[in-house]
Amino acid sequence: MPAPHPKGQAARPLWNALKRLDPSVECEKTFDWLFVPGPDQRMRHESEVHAALVEHCRTTRTTHPKKSNCNCDGLYAMTPIGRARTLEFDFFLPQSGVAIEFDERQHFTKERRLTLNFYATDFPFDVERWKLLCSDRIVDPVPPCRDWQRAFRDTIRDFRAKAHGVKLLRIYYQDFNGASEHARSALIQTIVQ
Repeated sequence: MPAPHPKGQAARPLWNALKRLDPSVECEKTFDWLFVPGPDQRMRHESEVHAALVEHCRTTRTTHPKKSNCNCDGLYAMTPIGRARTLEFDFFLPQSGVAIEFDERQHFTKERRLTLNFYATDFPFDVERWKLLCSDRIVDPVPPCRDWQRAFRDTIRDFRAKAHGVKLLRIYYQDFNGASEHARSALIQTIVQ
């Protein structure tokens, strides 16, 4: 069952605007195909991204003291009871079949930039802009593997949404929360088009 409201406070203004657009909007929407896949469950692009992230972890984890304890080989291990970790979309508009991810600062790391290099140009968000927004200065070191894990999970959402015919839009938090009411309305209107 979807959550009744978004986890983070920063996403509340978008949630309220989406409810006005489509009262059936859902938060934290899950699908049976949206999960962190094990090695034998990954699509080709997911396997390529996984390998690149593990190698990146091995070669760069010592550059940040709080990341040095990351177990790079166990980054995406299954849970102890053998089940994959379920993922969710921040928002889902059932009437239009549109999923929305509200990307805050922590989603724009060098690890995320690495994953975006594996994307073709046919995603419903500006991949090149997302690369430019990524910064080497953005670090979320607790727990130590968080940045690599988040980058992989975002990639899974993007690739699996595309594979299952769900239009996944990514909204940069400052484009919405830092915008005028008029600009917010215009952004919301583009979601359903």
